[in-house]
Amino acid sequence: MTKYVLGFIFDASAERVLLIEKQRPAWQAGKLNGIGGKIEPREKPVAAMLREAYEECHLLSKVSDWLPAATLRHAEWHIEVFTTVHTQNPHLLRTKTDEFVSWVDIKKLPPNILPNLSWLIPLSKDILQNREVKKVVVGYR
Repeated sequence: MTKYVLGFIFDASAERVLLIEKQRPAWQAGKLNGIGGKIEPREKPVAAMLREAYEECHLLSKVSDWLPAATLRHAEWHIEVFTTVHTQNPHLLRTKTDEFVSWVDIKKLPPNILPNLSWLIPLSKDILQNREVKKVVVGYR
C-alpha cells in the first residue's frame, strides 16, 4: 500500500486555496490538486506534509500549523489530508517544480480540479475555522 499526504493551504481570508497543476501521475496530468505527495519510509504523515509543502510551494511551516482533516483509505493507497492557513504575503508561496501552484477562489473552483476536491476543500476550510469538527475517515472501494 502506498501512503500519501494531501494538504490544503488557505489564505488569511479562507476564501482562496493554493492548488497545484499536476503533471504526474498521468491520470492527474492537467488537473488541480492540493499540495502533497508520498510519505517516505519511517516518516510521520505530518512531517511528510511539511516537507512536501516546502518542496512544492516554498511554504516553511511547523507541525502545529497543520490540522488533520481527513483520512482516505483504499486497499492500494492511504491518504492523510491536512489543512492550514497562510497569513503572510500570498506571493511568498510560489512554484518550485514543473507543477505550477496558484491561488484559487473556493467559490469558483475550476472544472479541472480532481473530483473529490469539491468536498475536501470545504471540509478542510470548516475544520480550519471550526476546531470542533473532527477528522473524517472515508473508505473507497
